[in-house]
Amino acid sequence: MFLCVKNIVYKIFGVVKLFLYGVSPAFFISSYSSSFTYEDMLNGLETVSNMGFDCWQPEVFLHERLEEWNKRCSEIMLKAESLQLKSDHFVAHMLLHAFSSPEAVYSDYGIKEAEQIANSLSPFDSIRYAVIPVPAFEKTSPMEKAEFEGLYKRFSEKLADMKEIFENRGKKLSLEIMPKSIIGGSDGFLRLIEYSKRLKDLGIIFDSGHMNTSPDELNTYFGKCGAYITGTHLCDNNGRVNASLPPGKGNICWEDAAENLKKSGYSNSYDLEIICNPKDVSANYYHGLKQLQQYLQEGE
Repeated sequence: MFLCVKNIVYKIFGVVKLFLYGVSPAFFISSYSSSFTYEDMLNGLETVSNMGFDCWQPEVFLHERLEEWNKRCSEIMLKAESLQLKSDHFVAHMLLHAFSSPEAVYSDYGIKEAEQIANSLSPFDSIRYAVIPVPAFEKTSPMEKAEFEGLYKRFSEKLADMKEIFENRGKKLSLEIMPKSIIGGSDGFLRLIEYSKRLKDLGIIFDSGHMNTSPDELNTYFGKCGAYITGTHLCDNNGRVNASLPPGKGNICWEDAAENLKKSGYSNSYDLEIICNPKDVSANYYHGLKQLQQYLQEGE
């Protein structure tokens, strides 16, 4: 386990940091698998703090973990607070199943679940955003224009209903757009918020790995979506496989990414999203933290 002395100094003496660094839920997935429990999350928070991170993103990854989150969320958030770990975004990963296929879009799945998650987040003022991933879309046969228009209308209305649920509990909604989703890339996001007035103030997560394996181009992405970015999932890959490697281990130009993020006015935390074997978690996240500090020109 790595211990960041500088971070302890920041936390004890209250020094204001120029940049905040955090971990996405991928930290817990890599450490304990996608079936991680909230006992795992409590233990993992200690490691996140000791490694020198400032922030973290809680998550319900599996539908069957929702009840456990509802019962233990106060305990978990108090633990994070005691470690001075900030939470700005909550990832409602399980809600991606509401948008994975035409059948899923037309189903009622996700509405009741969004209500439950929103209710659980309501007491926590620090969490300002709920994040819904929009996954690769499963459609095996060609779709006629009228069929797609009807599906897209239903998709936007269902998403807007979820957005309203979170807003009624004081939370904003951001999307994590995965490659081959019904939305598409950054252009599709802009079309969506233009299409529906109810979605005009949606946020977006800058997921560098998803961006690098989509038709988007790094330097134009920020010109189109920079003003809508509320959070980050930062990782690297080769542009062909949607992997989540430490920054610097793929072909993303991180100098450009860091500069574009800063120029866009982004002011929230820089959160790593690295998927790896449990034995490599500490080394990879420590390496990723140092790389981000270097790219943001905040050396030790």
